[in-house]
Amino acid sequence: MVLDSDHGELPQRIQTFWPAARLQQLRFLGAQAQALGSRLYLVGGGVRDLFLARASQDWDLAIDGRLEPLLEILQDLGFQLDKRSQFGTASLTSPEGLRWDLARCRGERYPQPAALPEVFPADIHTDLQRRDFRCNAIALQLAPDAFAEILDPFHGRADLRSGTLEVLHSRSFQDDPTRILRGLRFARRFGFSLGPQARQQLREVLEANGFAHLSGTRLFRELS
Repeated sequence: MVLDSDHGELPQRIQTFWPAARLQQLRFLGAQAQALGSRLYLVGGGVRDLFLARASQDWDLAIDGRLEPLLEILQDLGFQLDKRSQFGTASLTSPEGLRWDLARCRGERYPQPAALPEVFPADIHTDLQRRDFRCNAIALQLAPDAFAEILDPFHGRADLRSGTLEVLHSRSFQDDPTRILRGLRFARRFGFSLGPQARQQLREVLEANGFAHLSGTRLFRELS
């Protein structure tokens, strides 16, 4: 059952479903970002799974501010930088062996359907708006002065309560048809159904043979 945060259940869920070492490090990372004048958020699957009362393997962090200063500090503190990408993302492993995926908040433009996006720095609201489904567009604040405050500008929690996978904008599946495969995977995993706009976009992509525009590499990666 999806929790209602107004009833004060969120702290209890955090204690139950986040390992103590993860919780301690989330507080530490949020404090490091705040010291740099930035805000750090837990986003995506980790937040969704918390509201669904599920243990999660997704530990995706988004920083509303520059990524490089935080990476430098963390490496000085013994974090290992495992991977960097052209999209302003990085994977790190802490000295305790905890893995984190860290990205600068960003927006996306798609030059053509199914192409890789052009990315640009943005704020947390824009970053959430570019995501695949509204239930994955919820963030939890990690700064010490607002730890675990909820950002849900697109009403993702309502979709979690109703068991719905709904897209965030009118060209979501056209821009990235792999979101269809992701949606089917989520529907199977959580027992959810596609929302009306998602169903309409699915029909449009199939009628336009939208998957033909995807590279084999991207399609294989998503299927894998």
